[in-house]
Amino acid sequence: MNQEYIVFSSALSDVAEKNYAAGVAHEEAGQFVNKIFNLYKESGLPTPNIDWIDKVPANVKKWMKTVLDNEFHYMKEPPIWLYDASWRFINEEPMIFISQVEFIDNEMMGNKLYTDDVLYTFAGRKKTNDGWGLIIKMVKQSKASVGTTYIY
Repeated sequence: MNQEYIVFSSALSDVAEKNYAAGVAHEEAGQFVNKIFNLYKESGLPTPNIDWIDKVPANVKKWMKTVLDNEFHYMKEPPIWLYDASWRFINEEPMIFISQVEFIDNEMMGNKLYTDDVLYTFAGRKKTNDGWGLIIKMVKQSKASVGTTYIY
């Protein structure tokens, strides 16, 4: 991994999280970030450099927002994350955010499951021999402990 890629991916991650509630700073997002980085290199915009740590150029942020506008979709509303945003992907494609469900604290849930967990559901499709197959992936975050769990 070179310095230009690291600086670019950090800036992209910041723009994605602030504008789309989409986290791209995790392993599953790697192919997506590579795709956007390759598009950026072809754009003719400034080469990513260490100065971006203090301030990303306005024209670069604008380009990132324009590209990301076509990438992150949700069925009704964007996710409201407890901690770091953690969007799900199929290869280099962001999945569609469907919904989030918070486990409430009542006797039944307390006896059977963890309370205070929030599940975030994403859907996408993957090419199969018969056409397309539906893929569902989830993210779990808990009010009781910091962290993110990826559920296939």
